[in-house]
Amino acid sequence: MVILVIGFYVAWQFVPTSAANTLKIAVGGTSGAYYDYAKRYQQNVQAEGLSLEIVSVAGSVEALQIVKEGKADLALVQGGVAHSTLPDAAEQGLHSIASLFYEPLWVFYRKELGDISHLNALRGKRLSIGKQGSGTQVLVSQLLTDNDITKDNSSLQPLLMDEAETKLLAGEIDALFIMTLPNAAIVSKLISSPDIALMDFQRQSITYTSHYPFLNALTLGEGIIDLKNNLPDHNVTMLTTAATLVAGKDIHPEHVRLFSREAHKIHSQQGLLEKPREFPSIDHLEIPIHPTAEQYLQQGPSWLEKIFPFWLASRLDQLKIMLIPLLTLLIPLSKGIMPLYQWRIRSRIYPWYKTLSQLDRKLDSLDLPATEQEIARLHNLHGELANTVSVPLAHMPEFYQLRTHADHILMRLKERHILLLGDTVATVPVIAQPEPVLVPPKEPVMEQVNSILETTHTAESPPEAIPTLSDLAAIHTERRQHAQRIVRKHLLAGAAMSAIPIPLLDVAALTSTQLHLLDKLSQHYAVGFDKKLAKAKLFSLLSSTLPTTTIIGLSSLTKLIPGIGTLSGGASLSALSGAVIYATGNIFIRHFEAGGTLENFDTKQQTNAFRTDLQTHYE
Repeated sequence: MVILVIGFYVAWQFVPTSAANTLKIAVGGTSGAYYDYAKRYQQNVQAEGLSLEIVSVAGSVEALQIVKEGKADLALVQGGVAHSTLPDAAEQGLHSIASLFYEPLWVFYRKELGDISHLNALRGKRLSIGKQGSGTQVLVSQLLTDNDITKDNSSLQPLLMDEAETKLLAGEIDALFIMTLPNAAIVSKLISSPDIALMDFQRQSITYTSHYPFLNALTLGEGIIDLKNNLPDHNVTMLTTAATLVAGKDIHPEHVRLFSREAHKIHSQQGLLEKPREFPSIDHLEIPIHPTAEQYLQQGPSWLEKIFPFWLASRLDQLKIMLIPLLTLLIPLSKGIMPLYQWRIRSRIYPWYKTLSQLDRKLDSLDLPATEQEIARLHNLHGELANTVSVPLAHMPEFYQLRTHADHILMRLKERHILLLGDTVATVPVIAQPEPVLVPPKEPVMEQVNSILETTHTAESPPEAIPTLSDLAAIHTERRQHAQRIVRKHLLAGAAMSAIPIPLLDVAALTSTQLHLLDKLSQHYAVGFDKKLAKAKLFSLLSSTLPTTTIIGLSSLTKLIPGIGTLSGGASLSALSGAVIYATGNIFIRHFEAGGTLENFDTKQQTNAFRTDLQTHYE
């Protein structure tokens, strides 16, 4: 036991610390797609008990910077920003959780400039390149520099999106660069303007995507923005980046799993540019992906997360290291399982040998009446063996050996009986038999019966009383109340047995209590009881509520932890045992009162009712 305690203590040192309950996520601005997605994350994780604070900043550049400084835990960042402003993000401890969606670069220009298919055609023009600190400005500045467009030879203006839209429509600037989703209002308004054209990157898309790995070339289909007016009126090749969810160096792995899960819920739907389940993705990333996020995106949720709420599943996953000392204990214990099993099976057979042994020792001293009594007793024993003793096929030789020995004792009793009868005949004197006397036949038996009935059921005999509906209702109520008293009695017994400090033995006690309850209810309702069939029905019923069965097992195993484990496991198992016994009793009371038996009890039909009774008592 001391070694076990030391093992648990050492294993506890390796259990990860619990994740914090509050996080911050940085996004550019207080409107737009990034802010809307941040709000959805905030609402989703709140259901898991996590508070997510949204920090509004100037743009993706600042968002990435404050995550690096530890002032925020997460950030929604535009593609291309990390490549240009923080190339050493991996060395700074930052990780990507996933890429989330495509974000196209839209270049709208005045039609009087002619048909523009190359950025260098905008040299010397008045251009809006995005607000200061935004990811749009970072990317556009890089692309314009590559095309020899600088503030020395062109008018580069850091305008807000709405301001740039107004000036472009008014002719105060020649072109604007924006990065937004295809369903944004500004896109619909500009693409439908007769004075504005959308630049097509078809001729240089391969060049740009080769120079910048974070860029992708996608086709904006004809009519995809406005199908009624067929806008755009031809296919347009767009340069796009992928928005990324970035995590700081101190983020807890459980938070990474949680946000990976929420990213899948939010971004896995089909979009105008995205295919179904294309996002969230481990592709299109500039910052290396977090190992936990990569595992989740490739393998999906664990089996614990599919069964339990996220906070409970994550804690159980953290405690899995505690299984090491437990397995260390179970390995030697497992060696005793088979002998224990064999002893349990043989215990069904060996008690009968006590009866045979006692009878064998006194057989030669029995008189005639005692011999006849023991012969009848052995005949009854044969019937009991056939009907009540059930053993696995592997132990049937021992069972039939018992019956052979019982037959041997029975044969000896019969020999003793014949011997005693011979002695009795030898001692009885021979008496002369008188001549038979003929007696006239008596009145037939049926005539005697009829005469008795005629004299018994006379006109003066009152008719038998017929019970009223109120009498039947009272009988039914009394029978139901007595059945409920049986359930309460076993409920208290089950709760008390849950305090047994030995793991798994308490679960066995719960099963035994349920079987005893079912036996008593069967007797109360005059229903046949078969222990083997009852076990099968109870096992099938409990298997239909897998989470409850799992928690019962975990509560029992928790008792292996001395002190707090014994107390918490006992308390949890006591509450669950009471709920299970209550639900079992209620469901069989209703079944028996409806005229049912063990044989026609349908577990599948009763599952929902069992779960309802279980939840009612547990709450």
